Amino acid sequence: PNQQKLQEVERIIRLLRLTKVADSQIQMLSGGEKKRVNIGTELLTDPSVLLLDEPTSGLDSTSAVALIRMLQDLARTQQKTVVTSIHQPSSALFASFDMLLMLAEGHAVYFGPPLDSLPYLKTQGLSCPDGYNAADHWMDLLVQDSAIDDTTMSTTMMTITGDDDHDEGK
Repeated sequence: PNQQKLQEVERIIRLLRLTKVADSQIQMLSGGEKKRVNIGTELLTDPSVLLLDEPTSGLDSTSAVALIRMLQDLARTQQKTVVTSIHQPSSALFASFDMLLMLAEGHAVYFGPPLDSLPYLKTQGLSCPDGYNAADHWMDLLVQDSAIDDTTMSTTMMTITGDDDHDEGK
């Protein structure tokens, strides 16, 4: 049994590309390596679903994209479902997701491929300005600021959720 456990640890180290730092102290690792070590500890229990809260926070955009690509590879090769919450993703990160779930006040306002979300918003009269980060545009629409009048936000929310093809009932 101990040999099997050690083999599984070694497999996860290789899978997460941590071989070069396997014998290093945690405090000596880069931010991305630390994130992958944390993911590795979760993988040791062999979950079918991996829930990760902000796995890219604190990483530069290149490291964040690399981490998400590694998670996508993990999902595809190990048949895992990976669910992440990502705050303020870059345009590249936003476009890389298989599926996007946008929430506001506890309600799903969009579920589908990320790149389909902009045409959807356009049909709702909420076009994203050219060259603007799609994730930032979504946040501008969904995050309620105390300076925004509640009635304005409610109208926007009703408009966004008006299409049955992309709401939580899909």
